[in-house]
Amino acid sequence: MNEEILEAIETKDRKVLYITSNRLIIAKLGGQALSMAFGVFGALAESRMRAKKKEQLSKLSPESVLTANKKNFAIPYTDVTKVEMSKGFLGQKITITVGAKKHKFAPSKRKEFDDYVNVLQPLLGDKLTVS
Repeated sequence: MNEEILEAIETKDRKVLYITSNRLIIAKLGGQALSMAFGVFGALAESRMRAKKKEQLSKLSPESVLTANKKNFAIPYTDVTKVEMSKGFLGQKITITVGAKKHKFAPSKRKEFDDYVNVLQPLLGDKLTVS
């Protein structure tokens, strides 16, 4: 079976968490140098650059997304110990536990939380907890 990207979750820390049929792929979209150097105008330019990068990545295969940046990495579902998803007044959180290491993400789109849960549930089974 060919691996396919099922969902892409953009996070507040300038990453995209790709949910594929075989694994999770975490891809870096860019830094914050422009917004730090040029304030509001830099932030606008950076936002456009991130949107363009996300668009470019969306056209790639999962393997190409993984190799697009040396800081991108994958987590096979077999390595996942636990995934905790929560939403509250201050936003959403996704914590992926792999062994003793925890990867924490804050999705940037609040309204799509239930969609993310629905995609992950069949892939993770009882490894997924939602609160």
